[in-house]
Amino acid sequence: MSRRAAAARAFALALVAVVALASCGKRGDPERFGRDLEMRASIPAHAIKRFNAFAPKPPKPGTSGIDLLLSETETWRSSTPLRVRADSNPYVVAIRVTGQVTGEDGAVTLWLAGYDRLDKHGDSSGAMTRPIAGLNAPKGGANGDGRFERAGASGPVSFREDGDVHPVVEIQRRSGLTIERVDVEVWSGLPNPTWREMLFGWQGALVGVVMLVLWWFGFRR
Repeated sequence: MSRRAAAARAFALALVAVVALASCGKRGDPERFGRDLEMRASIPAHAIKRFNAFAPKPPKPGTSGIDLLLSETETWRSSTPLRVRADSNPYVVAIRVTGQVTGEDGAVTLWLAGYDRLDKHGDSSGAMTRPIAGLNAPKGGANGDGRFERAGASGPVSFREDGDVHPVVEIQRRSGLTIERVDVEVWSGLPNPTWREMLFGWQGALVGVVMLVLWWFGFRR
């Protein structure tokens, strides 16, 4: 094998390794829900206890989806206000929930998160929340050990002007789950793509280059 062919094959193998690394990514890296992390807080134990004790009444037959979103909830409101800036839009509230799956049919939850906006006098103008989807788990948890670890974010919200808000988290449904911990994060701006995401976007072209190089120096013979 010539040096040129050996170098080409080494280059092809390096491209394969890079593409594989980009596809796998780092396990355990916490998901980013925006560009900048503006606030992080853990919901206190007494509020977690209320979440676990919350048992809403079953909905009446024919209840619409909108009525369900307006039904009773258990609410946590941050005691510390957050200053939001219009030039940092959009904002999202993310939660990371840890607990134990106890239900025979797995764990099903419905969360809402948002903001309680303060007016110019510092009084509450009412909370505005949006649902967080996907915080469920099969029986035994995702890994079969009964552990529940899920993260999700509410829909983005843009503020027209600067002001103070109190992040709000509500639970509307909890079935088959004992909640142990809930971490709350507020993110602003659009998340910057990581090098893995940018490389993943070029994955198809890179695979094509690898196949072409292998064909030219290998299969062609």
